[in-house]
Amino acid sequence: MGAQVTDLTQYTPDKYRLLKLDNREGSVEHYYHYMFGYLAPILLRDPKKLPPFNYLVRSCGPMDRLTAEFGFSDITVIPKQDWIGIVALHTVPGRKLVGMDHPSCYDPKTLDRLRLVVHERLGVPVPEVADLTVIINRGESPAFYQSEAAENKRSANIRRSVPNMAEIVEAASAAFDNVRVVELETATLREQVELFSRAKYVVAQHGAALTNILWMPKGGRVVEFIPTEITRGKFERHFADLALSTGQSYAVVPQAHCHARVEGEKVVEALLG
Repeated sequence: MGAQVTDLTQYTPDKYRLLKLDNREGSVEHYYHYMFGYLAPILLRDPKKLPPFNYLVRSCGPMDRLTAEFGFSDITVIPKQDWIGIVALHTVPGRKLVGMDHPSCYDPKTLDRLRLVVHERLGVPVPEVADLTVIINRGESPAFYQSEAAENKRSANIRRSVPNMAEIVEAASAAFDNVRVVELETATLREQVELFSRAKYVVAQHGAALTNILWMPKGGRVVEFIPTEITRGKFERHFADLALSTGQSYAVVPQAHCHARVEGEKVVEALLG
């Protein structure tokens, strides 16, 4: 049994407008597609085209807690099944905003504007110095992604992992100061913005956490582990292009498969360029 639809008559056209966030690909229940395909269009919307009203948007599951950090007064997040029902019945007038969750949509000026808006809305000051080497480890997959409600059942270390991360951290710590190892599955958006705003170097396996390149000051360096399964697919440019579009240099360290070891020395070599 799926989620039960509530009484849709509560969503009356005199009180609400439906806001369809039309992301380019993937599921907005995952951080990358949520950030660029859902949250970014909301934050960057043109008030002249979307005058003040109470807009209904679909739930993004675990990402709803990030939306809540902004305290939107004109956005109401409703259960996904309610949203689907309203769309099907055409009971509430709707507007559409198109997402930017694809490399072809990375406009540097728009990305700069998004970064500024998020800093301002969350009250996160821009640090004067970027002094951290941030290594992202994939943590435990939240229970939501194993539930019937999830659009995609794979996430975090179920989807990909690096079994010798401790070796990589040791190698990086010998070459760089201020190494910070993080797992971001439960982090708030504010915490992620604060952390990556101080990042000079970012190291991570291919995955949605690399969306946080967006918050890095220009002039940093990103090293991404890319499994061979991905290089044969269509996703290998997502974070390479994002890094270049936000003013970072970028390097790849190949990974034999999605759960293979990655040599620490190769990671350091890639960071040093």
